[in-house]
Amino acid sequence: MKRLLSVLLAVCMLFSMVAIVPVTASAETTDNITVYFTDALSWGDVHVYYWPNVGEWPGTAMDKDIVNDYGQQVYKAVIPANAEGIVFNGNGNQTVDIKDGIEDGAAWYTIDEKEGNNYKVEKVEAVTPEPEPTTSETTATEETTAPEAGKSIHAYFTGVEAPGSAWMAWTWNDGEEGEWRPI
Repeated sequence: MKRLLSVLLAVCMLFSMVAIVPVTASAETTDNITVYFTDALSWGDVHVYYWPNVGEWPGTAMDKDIVNDYGQQVYKAVIPANAEGIVFNGNGNQTVDIKDGIEDGAAWYTIDEKEGNNYKVEKVEAVTPEPEPTTSETTATEETTAPEAGKSIHAYFTGVEAPGSAWMAWTWNDGEEGEWRPI
């Protein structure tokens, strides 16, 4: 009997020295996407709240990106690719929950229509980053006649450096009509 009791105590002591640590698998991803929001109603100071994993309201402050052709500020933010929903908000205003179409480059703008207290949104074509502008040296290939004394030659250059595109120059002398010329 003493021997059985000694063996049981020894086994208990062995098990008490082994630490049992719970292990959890994480389904989180480290991939990120960039989303865009056009502040069509001039909220200013725009944030994006997303779930899961955003934290406290109002969410992440968005960065100013560009001003569009309508004079509206476009904001952007990097969020986790596994975001299941987002809400844009600023200065007491917010959008409806957005649950569809959350992908890299996705862009939305507010419309002046509400669902309850929240503004509805429209999705716009995905934003693709503009290529960085480049500069290059250009040498004029056409000869031109020098203007009379006291007059100037003027030129305005436009174009992009990409396959299949051309640079153009609008040239004119003081007091004369101008013309577009390929360069």
